[in-house]
Amino acid sequence: MKLPTLLLGLLVVAGCTSRSMPPVEGGPSNGHYLNPLTGKAWNSGLTDRDKADAKAIDGIQTLFNDGLFDKARTALDELLAAGCHHPQALFLRAKLANQAGDLKATVAWCEKTLQESSGWGEPRVLLAKTFLKLERPAAAGSVFADLDRMAPKSPWGPWGLGQVAIHEGNFAVAIKHFDLALERDPDHLPSLETRADLAAQAGDRAGESRFLVRLVVLAPEAPGLHRRIGELAEEDGRLEDARRSFERAFELEPRPETAKRLASLAERRGDQPAARRWRQRAGEAAPVDETPPELR
Repeated sequence: MKLPTLLLGLLVVAGCTSRSMPPVEGGPSNGHYLNPLTGKAWNSGLTDRDKADAKAIDGIQTLFNDGLFDKARTALDELLAAGCHHPQALFLRAKLANQAGDLKATVAWCEKTLQESSGWGEPRVLLAKTFLKLERPAAAGSVFADLDRMAPKSPWGPWGLGQVAIHEGNFAVAIKHFDLALERDPDHLPSLETRADLAAQAGDRAGESRFLVRLVVLAPEAPGLHRRIGELAEEDGRLEDARRSFERAFELEPRPETAKRLASLAERRGDQPAARRWRQRAGEAAPVDETPPELR
């Protein structure tokens, strides 16, 4: 079962850039890539070829971060063809395959990455998430359990096991895993997001609101959060709170349906000029000339 995503793309749940992702060999460390053989930074006692590869990887990562996926893929394929086997390069290839929707290639490149850097957590999360997409929950659970053993203080292991439990329809077990993740890191965004979604599905409005409030502090630029908080406030009769939340959501993402909600709120307040303005923004009415007759 797939839960709705309140953050609407702002959070990439397994992006694993969280401060709680366990540091391991092969991943970035203070701006430098680690040699999985020595455990030291790539610029520490390595050959000129090693340093050139590390510089090339940095450039390709920048292309990836900027959304220039075709250029990143071309440059990375050339680097790999030239003999580079650094785990960061291999994992970049896995992320490019994932971006292109090639799930089988994503699995293959994640596995190659882990062969070179078995302790790196981030490829494990992507691998397990891909297994879930491929309807292989047992394989995903095995990977997340390994991650939990490797990093017993990290939230990512229980978060992943919670995702597997949701996939299997075992929501009570899922909640226990997410709560454990939040014990380990109270600000773990993916766990907070999923707990809010689970509370919403269970009709637990108080629980949902509690998690939403924590989320919006950590992710204030997520329009979906503000919209949902506005909906709950309106349902509770807190019209001014609802107005503020919907207006913030509209600032971040000007959707017609948000403007319609604001028009409805204005009408409930008896503010007809504001209602007309919001309906105009929603595309429901032609512009209204509000200039006083004596000034026309």
